[in-house]
Amino acid sequence: ADADGLAETFLPSVVKLIATKHTELKRLVYIFLVRHAEAKPDDALMAVNEIQKGLQDANNAQTRVLSVRVLSSIRVQDIVPITFVVIKNTVFDPNPVVRKAAVLGLAKLHAFNREMKEDLFEILTKVLDSEPSPSVLGSACEVFHSLCPENLDVIHWSYRKLCKLLVDMDE
Repeated sequence: ADADGLAETFLPSVVKLIATKHTELKRLVYIFLVRHAEAKPDDALMAVNEIQKGLQDANNAQTRVLSVRVLSSIRVQDIVPITFVVIKNTVFDPNPVVRKAAVLGLAKLHAFNREMKEDLFEILTKVLDSEPSPSVLGSACEVFHSLCPENLDVIHWSYRKLCKLLVDMDE
């Protein structure tokens, strides 16, 4: 408990490092932030704007993936609406790796806030209907299983496509 208290003391200073251009340092800051955000939600909120800037980097899909993963991993209630909008937009990103991170973010958001099930379900349905990438569809099936496994009528329209792409899915 003492180590956590000490870490929380440094959270505001660490959050300031989030603007760095050094990718490895940024990753470490993100890990620290996700680990300690619940204890210091106000400090976590300070970081959201900088994390969202990573979503605008059209030339670097890994930066966008990292931003989606971090936002969907921060367990602070005030960030949930922002994370929802980010996921809603990034499930249609041009890069399949970013879309996969966004789809997996649906499950994280659902685990943290069960009241959003209907909204998350709506996004998942659109992904299942329109996604061409087997990798993203594999993740969508995984999220479907955790979000609404009893609701098989959702995959009715996508069933043949899912069966055809099943061999290529990696989840």
